[in-house]
Amino acid sequence: MLRRGDIVSIVIDTKNEMKRSIDGLGTRVNDLERDLRSAFTAEFAGLRETALADLKSSQHETRTSAYNAGKRASEAVAAVADLRRDVDRLHHGLEGLREDVGKILEALQAVTRVPAAVGPAEDPYPGQAGTSTECEPDSAVLPEQRQAPDQEPAPQAEPADSKLSADASPEDDKPGVPTDLNAPTAGEEEADQSTPGTEQSAPGSDGREEDPDVPRAALEASEQGPSDSVEEPSPLTWKGRIWAVMRAGRVASATLVCHRDTWEFVAAQVGNHPHFRTPSLEERENGLVAAVLSGRSLVAMLLALYRVANVSMHRPDGEDTEELVAYADWAMASQVYYATARVLSRAHYEEGDPVVVTIDSRVPARA
Repeated sequence: MLRRGDIVSIVIDTKNEMKRSIDGLGTRVNDLERDLRSAFTAEFAGLRETALADLKSSQHETRTSAYNAGKRASEAVAAVADLRRDVDRLHHGLEGLREDVGKILEALQAVTRVPAAVGPAEDPYPGQAGTSTECEPDSAVLPEQRQAPDQEPAPQAEPADSKLSADASPEDDKPGVPTDLNAPTAGEEEADQSTPGTEQSAPGSDGREEDPDVPRAALEASEQGPSDSVEEPSPLTWKGRIWAVMRAGRVASATLVCHRDTWEFVAAQVGNHPHFRTPSLEERENGLVAAVLSGRSLVAMLLALYRVANVSMHRPDGEDTEELVAYADWAMASQVYYATARVLSRAHYEEGDPVVVTIDSRVPARA
């Protein structure tokens, strides 16, 4: 049996042992805290020295790459602008080349059409004294050749009404003395009707010197409208072109309704004309678009389409691509020009409906 003193001794020893354990535990906690702080400090220091440095380096590289990309983009924009300017220069050069080719084609057409005009021009005055049969057709076709020093000067041109009366009754003239060397013969009138645009084939052969009253007559007709007393020329002739542009100049605005492809063709032909302003397009159903043109732009469109229609009027002899393209240009330009001129022939009122040219032929509706 334990004595009281032994129990007290055991309690005291247990207390001392617990105190030593608690002191050791506190020391160990302090050591763990110190080790943990040291580990965190070392880890943060390593992260700051490596990861942050790498992040800063990556950020710097990103900024450098962005700067270089922006610089290259600016260079690309400048290169595109230079390329666009080069394309514009090539486009203008191509248009100039097209005009030169058109003039060459007109000259070639003039050369090929002179024999066609020579035949009917030799018959009316076979007995004219002092004039050979070779020079007489030239006087009817190429008026500027009559101004040569070794030939007789051409008489003054008579008005269009006098020419019509002279052509209608050539038998009333005195034999061997023609009343008007510039009056077209019957054969020339047939050639003019069968091939519209023959008058535009060569300088001086289109009636510009023979009939100076055409612009005045066209101006008066554009103010008064169609009349039975005035014989209006065909739109696809040089005189008809004067009538058409005179009327177009009096129009405030006109709406051209056609397919988008047709409008792109028209814009390509007339886009470089100094008097043409590209209008905004209104989308309509079935692929149609509506372009509102001013009178100034309408005049430019008619002149450009007339030039294309006359330059490309020859039919292709084979399957050559250039000939087929020229034939297609002639067909499109002639249709749009003729339709516009026909609508303008009715535009002479101060009040009424606006001018609308519609290129949209359709089949009759089913019953």
